[in-house]
Amino acid sequence: MNFLSMDAAAMVDVIQMVLDVATNWWVLSLGALLYTLFAVSLWRIAKRRGINKHWLALFPVGNLWVLGSIADHYRSLQGKTKNRRKVLRIIGVTALVLTAALIILAVCGTMDVISRAPSVKISNEQLQQMENMTADERSTLIMELMIQSVSADPALVEYVRGCAVAGAVMLVCLLGVSLVGVVIGRIAAYDVLCSCDPGNAVFMTVLCCAFPPAMPMMIFLLHKKDMGLPVAQGKKKK
Repeated sequence: MNFLSMDAAAMVDVIQMVLDVATNWWVLSLGALLYTLFAVSLWRIAKRRGINKHWLALFPVGNLWVLGSIADHYRSLQGKTKNRRKVLRIIGVTALVLTAALIILAVCGTMDVISRAPSVKISNEQLQQMENMTADERSTLIMELMIQSVSADPALVEYVRGCAVAGAVMLVCLLGVSLVGVVIGRIAAYDVLCSCDPGNAVFMTVLCCAFPPAMPMMIFLLHKKDMGLPVAQGKKKK
């Protein structure tokens, strides 16, 4: 017995659950909406404040650089020098590389295992059962049989274990980098919110920390304001 043959059905269920969530059109639509709000808001703020390459806000990783640039610009007006844009850019590029490496490992590893695995044997009884199954049930059964077929080859099992360990290491690194990025990103977002509306920045930052999807919405709601900038404050006093 090994980790492949012990619970093939459970492995299939986990894979299908992940795929169902990742391909759910509600999740994809909400993600696209929040990304658009975040990118457009940062682009408009950066363009209005004269930040170079503000158009990078429309692209992944680039929007982190623009977020840091807006925060650094706000702090520079207070006589402070920060380099959050550089830190966020490094974090974004690192996360992108690790994500790409994980995808490549998963795709290439799966294709290699399928090409090297013994042929899947389906009995006549299973064929008869498949005739009365739905497409999802047939796919589940075939996937279970493939896992059982792979588990019959010790060398292939060791190869899969090696891929799993490598993937786990990269995943842990990605989670660590992402956690650091979230912390620094929230600090930068606080500066951006302060530059827009210092009176509500603390409340909105706490809300963003408690409910991360709120950050794009908060920045979008305030992206037309410059109440925290010295010039805006001077006009308000007059």
